[in-house]
Amino acid sequence: MENNIDRRVILIKRIFVKNINGSKKKFLAIFVGMCAFSGAASGESIVYADFYGTARYSTIESALKMAQANALNEATRLLYSKCVFVGYQSKRPNFYDPNWYEVTAAYTCQKWVPYP
Repeated sequence: MENNIDRRVILIKRIFVKNINGSKKKFLAIFVGMCAFSGAASGESIVYADFYGTARYSTIESALKMAQANALNEATRLLYSKCVFVGYQSKRPNFYDPNWYEVTAAYTCQKWVPYP
């Protein structure tokens, strides 16, 4: 790791600081150092969130597809991407009408957020 930093410093000196004198050299060295070695200068963070979608339909397969679509639509609306399907839960909410299934699908998604 230290060897890579030394190579970067030598490269920066060769490219930028070769023909510059005085205070310009100091300013340029500080500026390039801050941009090249500061993680906060262009830092980003990954934020994870869970999304749930619920749907009720007459077949469990169709209810699952609709629940997945509801969860992914909410994630997309909030600018999350790279979603991973976690699982689902199904039940029959009405014992008097057993032909309806209620399914809840779960996704975990991530979003890149720049540092303020």
